[in-house]
Amino acid sequence: MANARDAEPPGSQEPTALAVHLRGQLAVLVGEVEAAAPAAPEDAPVRAAAHAGIREARRLMAVSISRLDPDAGLAHVRRLARSVDELRRHHAALNSGPVTNQRWRPDQLAFRRWAIHGTTCRVCRTDDSRCERGRRLGGHWNQLRRKPAGAGPPLVPTRPQGQVPGPWS
Repeated sequence: MANARDAEPPGSQEPTALAVHLRGQLAVLVGEVEAAAPAAPEDAPVRAAAHAGIREARRLMAVSISRLDPDAGLAHVRRLARSVDELRRHHAALNSGPVTNQRWRPDQLAFRRWAIHGTTCRVCRTDDSRCERGRRLGGHWNQLRRKPAGAGPPLVPTRPQGQVPGPWS
């Protein structure tokens, strides 16, 4: 049985390849979290945390791993991986019911993402054609809204915390 003590140190090219892969994931996640953040209330802690995570991810993506020594390169790859995990959690938190006090059907959530992107993307706002991401989000929404079997229940607001249950509960 192998354990961490038996592991060989990574080769000289592995941290660079990992950094490139993680930067690609961060680039996608930054856009997704930026698109989801405006839907949260301005005073929501999850929104502030998401913006902080975006700033940290951009800071990490700006560092060139080729200028770092091997140990610092590995540490940087670890920081990139933690940033990917952090943005993934922020994305999940921004798209969950507790932020908006509602449960969203998949087609409603897809429309929300597409609409937010359309109002924040410079290309989508100024041009009749859509950017690649706008086309992808719009296509995903169209696909979900045309599939009635997977549509799910209608949007149902949840009861605010601290409210006494009534006859509807």
